[in-house]
Amino acid sequence: MQGSGADNGRHSTSAIDDLRRQRWKVWGALVLAGLLFGLMLGRLFGPASLPTSAPQLLAIGESEQGLVLRFDRQAAVTAARVEGALTLRIVARGAAQQGDGRWLGQPLRWRVREEGKALLLSLVSTRPLQGRWQWSEDGEGWRLVVELQERDGRE
Repeated sequence: MQGSGADNGRHSTSAIDDLRRQRWKVWGALVLAGLLFGLMLGRLFGPASLPTSAPQLLAIGESEQGLVLRFDRQAAVTAARVEGALTLRIVARGAAQQGDGRWLGQPLRWRVREEGKALLLSLVSTRPLQGRWQWSEDGEGWRLVVELQERDGRE
């Protein structure tokens, strides 16, 4: 007991100051454990584990078979045909563009616009269209070659 005399200069019960000091040690340990746990979660779910940014559309060119689109990386592509037009949805970023050309002697119009987190490439001609696309890598990036084909009007 505090009032009963010293045992080698110590009392048998802790003083109030010692309890406060131990309380701070417990809080410090909890804060340190929380910090380490947060750092561990940050390493697991940090930017390295998240998907990278979307590919960037660099340029669009015309060819005899259709269009050639140049990207910095390969992107996911899905297609749809709506009333004779061919529409490609490309998961990438890029600026809205449009242009005119000729395909098999017929006028061809194309337009690229942003829709959500993707680009929508629409191809319209006086003939019903269908198409194939193929990715190829060259020294400057990835090329998406869209080859157009005439479609039967029976569908």
